[in-house]
Amino acid sequence: MSDTESILDACSLLAFFQNESGAEKVEALLKSAQGEEIRLYLHKINFLEVYYKVMQKDAAKAKLVYETILRLPIIIQTDFTDEIFEEAARLKVQYKVSLADSIALAVASINQWTLVTCDHNELDRVDESENIKFEWIRPKNRGLIAKADKK
Repeated sequence: MSDTESILDACSLLAFFQNESGAEKVEALLKSAQGEEIRLYLHKINFLEVYYKVMQKDAAKAKLVYETILRLPIIIQTDFTDEIFEEAARLKVQYKVSLADSIALAVASINQWTLVTCDHNELDRVDESENIKFEWIRPKNRGLIAKADKK
C-alpha cells in the first residue's frame, strides 16, 4: 500500500470547503501534495458529487468550488475501467454504499491508495472487512451511532 498516494472522497472535500471538523487534515494533505510529498487524487464522479451538493445550496458558489478544485494539487482521475466497474459494483452491493463512494473505494482498492474520508456512517463496515486503507479526517461520533442503533 502506498502511503504517498491517496484518493479523496466527496465528504472530505466538502468538509474542507465548509470549514467543518477535519478541514485542517484535508488542508495538511493539500499542502503535502503541493510540496510533492504525496499525490492526491479525486475521481471525476466524486468531483461531481461535491459540485452538485454545493450547487443544491448555491449555484454561484458551486462554480467557484469547481474552479478552486481544478487549481488545487489534486489529480482528477477520469478512468472508469472494467476493473473499477466490477469492483465498484461488488462494493456497492455488498455494503450498500452510495455509487460515488463505491467508485472511490474501488479506485483505492485497485491502486492500493489510501481513501481520505469522514463518512463513518457508510464506510466503517468497509474499513472493518476490506483490505483498503482509510484516513479518517474526523473521529467516529459514537453518540450519533448509538442513537441510530436504537431506532
